[in-house]
Amino acid sequence: MHTFLDLKPPFSQLVPDISWGSIHSVGGYGRDTNICRKNFNLLGFPNSIGAWNSTAMREGFSLFAELTSDSKFSTSAWILESYGRNAVQEVPDDKNAVAPEERMRHLLTSPLMWWDGHDEAHLLKAIEYGQKIQAALRVGTESIGHAYVNYAVGNEPLAETYGGDEKRISKLKRLKKKWDPNNRFGFYVPLE
Repeated sequence: MHTFLDLKPPFSQLVPDISWGSIHSVGGYGRDTNICRKNFNLLGFPNSIGAWNSTAMREGFSLFAELTSDSKFSTSAWILESYGRNAVQEVPDDKNAVAPEERMRHLLTSPLMWWDGHDEAHLLKAIEYGQKIQAALRVGTESIGHAYVNYAVGNEPLAETYGGDEKRISKLKRLKKKWDPNNRFGFYVPLE
């Protein structure tokens, strides 16, 4: 985190001690925060990466700043998350539901565009900038992009969210048919 603070952002807020009961609200993703606003559009463009690339991040943030200078998108946010690497990688690939591609790329970043209204031009602008930011962050990374399935938009190929191993995807599809035959958990990128 201190590496990001060294960049001297115009605003930062660090909360070192957070109780478990308030972590969602403090983190900005509780019921009383922007992420749960009703009647707003929300669109994200996630990337799971193995290392921060300062040049790519600067390009992405420049695009994000350009987008959010438009008052329509001024409440948008950008998440930078890390779930750690060691404990996740200790579980063998064949015993883990999480794709190896995801486990090797423990850093998650995604701009989250929020705006109100139903203007097609605003939707197209959010998509255009989101795709540009996503592409900028993938420069110099692995050959195929990867997006954590819970942050996926829905148009990603299965390999981008579930990994490139066809045997693994076939197994996941069999398990999906067995345990969720009515596709009740098929919101993001369903395995049908």
